[in-house]
Amino acid sequence: MATDQDDSICEWESDDDGYTSNDLNFFDLIDHVSNALESVTGQIQKGQKELLYKSQEFKDKTTKAWHTQRAQLERRRAKLQTRLETLHTRFTSDQKVVRIRDKVSFVVGVGNACLSPWMAAKYPEWVPHWYTLQALYLIPLRFFIYKSRSWHYFVYDLCYFVNVLTVLWLYVFPSSQWLFISLFCLTHGPIAWAIIAWRNSFVFHSMDKVTSLFIHIFPPFALYTVRWLHPDIGARNAQYPALEELETLDFTRALQFSLAVYSVWQLLYYIFIVVGRRDKVEKGLRATSYSWLLNDPRNQGGLFSRVANTFGPKNKVYMFMLLQGLYAVLTIVPTVLYYRYFWLNTAFLVGMFVTSVWNGASYYIDVFSRQYTIELEKLQKERKEIKREIDDGTVVASGDEGLRNRVKMEN
Repeated sequence: MATDQDDSICEWESDDDGYTSNDLNFFDLIDHVSNALESVTGQIQKGQKELLYKSQEFKDKTTKAWHTQRAQLERRRAKLQTRLETLHTRFTSDQKVVRIRDKVSFVVGVGNACLSPWMAAKYPEWVPHWYTLQALYLIPLRFFIYKSRSWHYFVYDLCYFVNVLTVLWLYVFPSSQWLFISLFCLTHGPIAWAIIAWRNSFVFHSMDKVTSLFIHIFPPFALYTVRWLHPDIGARNAQYPALEELETLDFTRALQFSLAVYSVWQLLYYIFIVVGRRDKVEKGLRATSYSWLLNDPRNQGGLFSRVANTFGPKNKVYMFMLLQGLYAVLTIVPTVLYYRYFWLNTAFLVGMFVTSVWNGASYYIDVFSRQYTIELEKLQKERKEIKREIDDGTVVASGDEGLRNRVKMEN
């Protein structure tokens, strides 16, 4: 009885809060659940804060990146716009300069073409002086222009050498008969025939082409007037003693004198250009007549290039010198007849002049018009590309504006 009573008392014994042991276990469970909910709620709130922080961080980075890209695009747009304006200014300015330069060259070329025959007919004794004035201007000008383009080795060719000797004979050695004979043969031989070999063109507006024609046709023309057109033979012989009692040219002497002068030039050219400047020429740093004829792709299929390469690339320079020597001999041979017959000499020079005019007509029709068209198309294409780049930059900027708006909507 006592035991049952004690168990009953223990079963209903309350704790300090007035609850039984069974009630205590139930409320503990509720408390644990509540604590768990609070923990989950805290984690959710923490996750929301982290999400908001990352979202704001992403927004800031995106906005900053957009501003940076926008600034770059604006800078590029401004740069392209400046480039377009510069191109337009340069195109307009260059076009005006080219037009003025071409007009001046055209007027000078036409004037020279009219003045020189008139002078030869009216005052033939002035022609050598007129030739000298032009030579002293055009040849140094060509040297400086070609120097800026690394083409100045062309000025060491035979034609310039003969032009210098012609001026020296006119004013320094007028009594040297052997020099006059060699110059008459060289100017009427390889120099004049170079108009055909090099396709010299009478293009009035081009100073370069006018100069090329001048150095080949004016030396024989000047000596032609000295030989045939001087009005006073006595005054001529006093001014140029070398022509006194020189009514005809002996073929052997003429060939010997001419080839002697030619050989001196060829030896100097070989020492100072072919050997002395070999590295620069082979590397393409300098252009010469033989490198242009032998190495330029436009001349690879020509007869001259094929013959020069007959014994291989190592010997092509020597073959070039041999062919050039044969060309000089062949063109010198008929010069004794030019000196003997006035009509033949006149016909020869007229024929060379007509050839240059024909080449000039071909240039104007076939080359010049196409060249200007290509240049205009090239400039127009460049302007269109710049405009397209500017338009593409505007499109990208608009796309970035849309991206910025989407970022705002998402946050």
